[in-house]
Amino acid sequence: MQLAPPTGRADALGTFARVSQRPQQLPLTARGFGSSASDDDGSIAAEDSNHTRLDVRGIALHSLARHPWDDLRRKFGPVKLGKARQALPQVWKSMANNTAATTASEEKASDAPTPEVVEEFFSAASQCKLSTLQMEIFNYMETHYPNVMDFVMYDEIFRVLSIAKDLKTMRVIFERAVQRYDPARGHPAPEIVYRFGICAAIVRNDMEDIQKLVDEMAAYDVDPSVEIKTRVLVAKAKGGDVETVLATSAQLDPHDGNQWHEADVTRVITSLGIVGKPEMAFDFYRRSQIRLSPNLLMVLMLVCRGNKQPKHALGILANRRRFGLKLMPNQYPLLLEILEELDIAGKPGHEMALVLEEMSANDVVFNARTHTIIARNQQHLQGTPFMLTESTSTSDSEPSKEGNSMLDPQPRWMKTDLPLMRKLLENRDFAQAAAITDAYVRPVSDEGVDGKIHEGTGRDATVVPPWLAEMAVEAYTQNADLDKVRSLLLGFSRVRGKFGHALSRMAGLFGGNGELRDNRVAYDVFLAMQFQERAIFRVRDALARFEQFHDADATLLLVKQVVVQIAKALDTISEANGDVGARRQKADLIGSLKKSGALRFDPVRAVRDGLRILVDMRELGKVVEALDYLEAQGVPVRGDDYKAIFRAMRQVNSSRAGVYTADDFMTAWEDMTRRGVAPNKPVLHHVILTLCSKAGKDDVDGRKRRQCALLEGYRQASSVCEDRYVLPIPCFSALLSAAAESGGIEDVHAVYTAAVKSLDSNMNRKHHSATYRNEMLQTWKTIRVRKVATEGDAAVALALLREIASPPPDAIVAVLGAGYQDENHGEEVVREALVIFRKHNCWLHATEAKRLMHVAQTVNSAAIAVQIVHLLEEGGAQEGGDDGDVHWREPPTTVEGVSQMQLLYQEALALCEKAGEGENVALMRRRLAMIAAL
Repeated sequence: MQLAPPTGRADALGTFARVSQRPQQLPLTARGFGSSASDDDGSIAAEDSNHTRLDVRGIALHSLARHPWDDLRRKFGPVKLGKARQALPQVWKSMANNTAATTASEEKASDAPTPEVVEEFFSAASQCKLSTLQMEIFNYMETHYPNVMDFVMYDEIFRVLSIAKDLKTMRVIFERAVQRYDPARGHPAPEIVYRFGICAAIVRNDMEDIQKLVDEMAAYDVDPSVEIKTRVLVAKAKGGDVETVLATSAQLDPHDGNQWHEADVTRVITSLGIVGKPEMAFDFYRRSQIRLSPNLLMVLMLVCRGNKQPKHALGILANRRRFGLKLMPNQYPLLLEILEELDIAGKPGHEMALVLEEMSANDVVFNARTHTIIARNQQHLQGTPFMLTESTSTSDSEPSKEGNSMLDPQPRWMKTDLPLMRKLLENRDFAQAAAITDAYVRPVSDEGVDGKIHEGTGRDATVVPPWLAEMAVEAYTQNADLDKVRSLLLGFSRVRGKFGHALSRMAGLFGGNGELRDNRVAYDVFLAMQFQERAIFRVRDALARFEQFHDADATLLLVKQVVVQIAKALDTISEANGDVGARRQKADLIGSLKKSGALRFDPVRAVRDGLRILVDMRELGKVVEALDYLEAQGVPVRGDDYKAIFRAMRQVNSSRAGVYTADDFMTAWEDMTRRGVAPNKPVLHHVILTLCSKAGKDDVDGRKRRQCALLEGYRQASSVCEDRYVLPIPCFSALLSAAAESGGIEDVHAVYTAAVKSLDSNMNRKHHSATYRNEMLQTWKTIRVRKVATEGDAAVALALLREIASPPPDAIVAVLGAGYQDENHGEEVVREALVIFRKHNCWLHATEAKRLMHVAQTVNSAAIAVQIVHLLEEGGAQEGGDDGDVHWREPPTTVEGVSQMQLLYQEALALCEKAGEGENVALMRRRLAMIAAL
């Protein structure tokens, strides 16, 4: 099996490219490894009846070998488990020595451990991560039970030796194991044995031995595993055999059905990178479809470094950020060096600053190697928290003289102390660095260096020269002088200077998740950064602190800072696309800014959270001011911004009822329409119930204005086909009522159709039963019937009324009123409406009778008036017989009720007198006399 270029042996590559899975067992193995009694679920099974149960400090050996470590830790506790781990080597040594003693005395080795017990010791040692003990047990197994060993034990020892890079032992194991096989009789050594020999040769860089073993495997028809294949490929690449690497890699397929692991893929990528074929390496990675991991990412970055591929490196880093992949702490310095070598540390992506910020956010320790890289790349870190500030003090070459400034009177000077401080911090001599800093510290008076009076200055407020500020924070923090750090913070809050980097460091210390986390101090740090007019990059942390301490002014200021940064990023992208000032394009670009890496925060979330916090603080005026600032900076105000505002207002009302009235919601709504922002359905969801409510001192005109605005907004939102948001059922109910009250028939039909679709789509969700559906449908149909009847279409109203299984009386009365006024189909509508009225045992309320009597007066019909009176009395006079008494179903019991009933009969009397119907006139007068007697 020769690994050679295509011009060599024609069948060599074809033979070697045949990669098999690892063998299930060695040819001489009597049974599989791990065949000792154990249940599939990991529970302890009965021990072999020929052997006593083995315990290690009260824990069964079988449990140590077979049960997951976490389960053992939960069952026995870390202390007992740790003692068992410590005792395991001694228990094994005692058993092995006993075996040696019985063997030496030529006695029957009845106490010798069986293969099953030895295997359990080996598994327990692996669980406990005792590699030395594993090696001892492996040697014992080879000596006493060589024919029982299988590939699992060999594979585990191979892993241990690979980590230890013990090539000598690898070679010894190979030479010892290969002698137990006889290829001449058809029993060649398996692939796992050859793996020891080949890998040992690879470490020795012995290409001849590698090729010899590869050829031997081919001769004995032993298929190499993917691991051997890829390890040999790396060795060939390092040996400069380019043609062989290219020919072999072209035949490899990660989806060929064999067991490909991440390490196998990385070895192929590394090989192609070594021979100068980065495109092939990247193509193989894409074909592998393996998930990006920290190790795989670093392999790809090393290929970029070795082949000078900065563009590919930037693409890989962009993917890393998109998927949120974090590296191991020890990988970050190497990544920084790669950025430096490929010259992509600075613009346009500021990759080094982003990586350093990620390290800070994840509490990765900045070691000496990292600090050295930062010092070498200061030109790429200007304006970041990792920039070493320049001196702004009076003189850098001579000692300061007394009286120059508040920072000058000290016997030290910057020229000598600046490099000294850097050296002390690099050497972690924090006590000495803190002592030097103490010499520069000066108290802050009520009058700062800006000449302004700063009230409330505490006696502990101090400052240092700007060039020393960041190092002072580092020295004091590492020296556990936190009170001095807080004193500096007070000074930085009152004296202007180039203290931005020091404040950024404080924000990381007190605003992170470490031991120094202090919300109040972090809040003061962010206020100091605003005082120093320093950009805040930890936007979410700052907003959280401003919300916690109810600081609306600081929140608004931070939102404005965020807007400025968004505007600059949008202008940069728009100029690159040639669409400067295009509102539509800018609105679409805002959502992609986060992925572009142009900003260090999520712009959409930052603006949304800022608006939400202002709403929660009842600062609606500041919300409008923030939106005005968005427009002034050329950042489009979007419908999602108003969604955040209205949702926050609704949430505030749900926790504190009555904070925002319907007028407040309408103010925000009108602000939205004034800016030309079309409402979407999520916005409608948050405003419908409030704008349609009748709570509060509201006039009819104001309510109608809100309802008309809502209906117009619903028309706009419904016209957007992409908006598939489904409004909740209560919102549709309120909107349908608003359409019936203030809209047209078209509005009612449109809302009703959408409401029914929403109801059907929600049937499978909780709280929406068939009964609930029927009730809602009846309510909505009733609203639709009343609206159509009110608009005067009696026939259509009657048709809709027939669709209602149990129509309520008010719907029937509405149709009846429409029929009274319809000249064409009136009689038919009235007749059928009365049938439905009596069929469902309805009875006429006085208020409904009043509306119908108004219709009778409008059409000047005494007959209708008499019919209304009969409906009002229906079930009363007839049932009373001939006594002449009237039994109203709703007899008036109050003065107001009596007056209302009296007015009804008076109106009916007037119509009858006008029509000259003497009998009905007499009837109405008798009823009026009866009412007067109540």
